[in-house]
Amino acid sequence: MHVVERFASWAVDTRNKSLPPVVLHHARRAVIDWHAALYPGAVAPPATLLEKALAEELDRGPARLALGRKATVRAAALINATAAHTAEVDDIFRDGIYHPGAPTIAAAFSLTEKKNLLRAVVVGYEISTRIGAAMGRAHYKYWHNTGTIGCFGAAAAAAADGARGSRTWDCCAPSEAMPPASATAITNIIRRPLICPPSLS
Repeated sequence: MHVVERFASWAVDTRNKSLPPVVLHHARRAVIDWHAALYPGAVAPPATLLEKALAEELDRGPARLALGRKATVRAAALINATAAHTAEVDDIFRDGIYHPGAPTIAAAFSLTEKKNLLRAVVVGYEISTRIGAAMGRAHYKYWHNTGTIGCFGAAAAAAADGARGSRTWDCCAPSEAMPPASATAITNIIRRPLICPPSLS
């Protein structure tokens, strides 16, 4: 089984399991922290510039921007993730030089049913921080880890609760672009649980 299949299988399996109270506590803290970073960034560029650029996707749709404006799911996820990272006060996963909250929670808020929000956050964090740990500091030499690794957290969070007919593969949709060396490194690290006790192995 490929590492992506293991991630996706674990993510789907969590749909039928209760998350431990300590995990839910930390997921709530991550969501609160995300909001604290989101609001200052929502009124500043680049979030305000994205609102202008994506004007056709605003004032309609099922999702909302930080200050309440309606938006399509795509626009809300992008603008809110950008806003949450703008003030540079968002969370950090040091092992991966990665800010998991901005992309992961923005996607979860935009797409998942609110009753499954914390589960989506946990799944997104678990998968993306493992990838972040595998890629680490060497990746940061050339790339901004939040941009390259954040897509995995966003995809996993968005598909975690099965909203809108998501299938197992949807949990790690962008992973087809992952180079084989990255997959090998990730395979070697996924045995360490970071937030959630259920093992990916």
